[in-house]
This record gives sequence, C-alpha cells and structure tokens, in this order.
Amino acid sequence: MKQTQSYFKKWILISKWLRLIKELENLGRHIIEESGSTKRPSDPETVAKLLLIRTVSHVAAIRSLIKKRMVVEARTLTRSCVENFLWIGSLAENGEQTVAIMRDNDLKYRKLFGERLLQSVTNEQKKQMVNLRQMLKDIKEDWPDVRTVTPKEIAEKGVIKETYIFYSELSMDSAHPTTDSLSRHLSDTSFCFEPKLRPSETENTLWYIAITLLGACVGVNQIVGGTQAGKKLTEMEARYQRIYQQHTTQKNFLPSKAI
Repeated sequence: MKQTQSYFKKWILISKWLRLIKELENLGRHIIEESGSTKRPSDPETVAKLLLIRTVSHVAAIRSLIKKRMVVEARTLTRSCVENFLWIGSLAENGEQTVAIMRDNDLKYRKLFGERLLQSVTNEQKKQMVNLRQMLKDIKEDWPDVRTVTPKEIAEKGVIKETYIFYSELSMDSAHPTTDSLSRHLSDTSFCFEPKLRPSETENTLWYIAITLLGACVGVNQIVGGTQAGKKLTEMEARYQRIYQQHTTQKNFLPSKAI
C-alpha cells in the first residue's frame, strides 16, 4: 500500500513539473513576441532573446523525451539549457562584455577548426581553400589574443554561480562518456540499451529544467526592459516554489552525487 501511495505521489509531482514547464515554455515565447523588433545581431538584447528561443526549443524536445522515459537523453539536452541560462545571466550582468566573450569563443573555435582542416588535406587542396586561409589570416591579425571561455568561467562572471553545479552533474552522469554515465548501460549480467535511472532522477531532471527555464525567462524579460507577459513571472515563481516544496519532501531530491 505504501509503495502504491509513493508511486502515485511521484507521478503527481512529475505531472505538476511538466505542466509548469509547458506554461513557462509558452511564457518564454510570449516574452520574445512582445519584446519588440530585432536589433543588430551582436546586441546583448538580441543575443539574450536567441538564447531564450534556443532554450524553449530544447525544452519542447526534453518534454517529449521525458514522456518517452528517455530521461538520460533529456538530461543531456538539459545541460545545454543550463549553459544557455549561464550566458543569459552573464548578459544581464555584463552586457557588451559578454557578447565580446561569445565572439571570441566563436573566433577561437573557427580558428581551431580551420587549422585542423588544413592539416588534414593535401597541399593542392589547401591552395583551393582561399576563403578559409584568408579567414585564418584575418583572425590572426585582428584578434591575436583570442581565447575560449569555459561555462565555469561564465558562471563566475554572472549572478547565478550555483547553477554551474547542475551543469557539472549533467556533464558527468549523462552528457559525457564518463565511467559514471557508461555504467548506466551495464547490469550484473548484461548490457542495457535503456540506461538505468537513479532514485527520483526524473523529478530532479524536471526540477533542473523548471528552474533553468524560469531563470532564463526572468533574465531575458529584465534585459529587454520588461513585457506584459513578463508580469506573469511572479505567479510562475510562486507556483515553482510550491512544487519545489513538495519536491524537497522526497528522500532523493538532491543531485545524485550529493546523496
């Protein structure tokens, strides 16, 4: 009887998280629609909107994965949402400085990719890659000190440093091929194509998504100067807190590595 009650409570909680996440997804769309015309691509406001759009798109896929019980796959995509949120937090705090960091990241990766591509082709093929060689030359001349910045560094530059804990956990147990994530596919006697889940992992994943999407909506609404849709955020935050209070009564509500 107790096991049945526990199972029932678990799925009620999952349903509440899914309902809240769906409404936050719609709210994010409304914030974008009401935020005015698009400015230049490198404007902090435009970049923040694009990050929220990317997050909303990811969340739609995550909800589908959760309903199909593909929780580890959903966690892998949730990691991307957390990274989007870290950038939004940095944009809210540092604006143009964060955009410059994102540009430097892009230039560095383009440079690395271009150099590796040239190393993998023949000399005759290199001669034909005029545009690529010119791009690498321009980057070297115009941005000689360009470097990449890690998500950890971005978290430390923003106002949501604690969120990096989520990012680290999702990287370790789902996104990267670590011993932790690979062990999900191994039982005592055979391999498992359906990865093993830990206690309360579905609920915890939904919690991460909810707090990330809520924070992204709050951050972007602030960056664009407020919207009519954004006025609903206070209500959404209150609903989030009520569900979170129910969430914390579970035995294994903390990140798996903290238990």
